[in-house]
Amino acid sequence: VLEHAQHEEREVFPQLRQHQDATMLEAMRKALVAAETTAPTHPHASAPESAVGNMVMGPFVAVADRVRDALRGSSKQSP
Repeated sequence: VLEHAQHEEREVFPQLRQHQDATMLEAMRKALVAAETTAPTHPHASAPESAVGNMVMGPFVAVADRVRDALRGSSKQSP
């Protein structure tokens, strides 16, 4: 994962900044934020591997993950 992120920072993002205007970069940022809000927050071994399967199941799994994250976060804050 770290190698992938470093590749994006070194090679992909500079190319995008060089070849896309500010309007397109902002649209891409908004699309990424929207995707992150509907994506699961944890890996799931039994999750579908197909794009269609991820589109169908992803939002439901994401909600379950966020509920679990919230419950775990609140239980850590409780005495």
